[in-house]
Amino acid sequence: MQKQKPTLILPDGSRRTIQPHNGIDFTLTELQKLVDGFIEVVRTEENNILVVNEEGLMHGLKLNMTASTLAGRYIVGPAVYMPSDMML
Repeated sequence: MQKQKPTLILPDGSRRTIQPHNGIDFTLTELQKLVDGFIEVVRTEENNILVVNEEGLMHGLKLNMTASTLAGRYIVGPAVYMPSDMML
């Protein structure tokens, strides 16, 4: 099975492939910038995770249907979909 490429998923459904600064794994700071706040890790299938804004609901971020489908629960704001081993 091919490894999931890290992808930024925006609430409007758009996606773009992203890479960590060091080319190997994302730092906490990088992930916080991508989701615009404190992070929460949501496990998905296989060895993949979604990294989302932990306080997204409190900040009134928009529903992210694509990420919600992957997570099996409501996700708001931008989300990073990636293999779990790419997080420091």
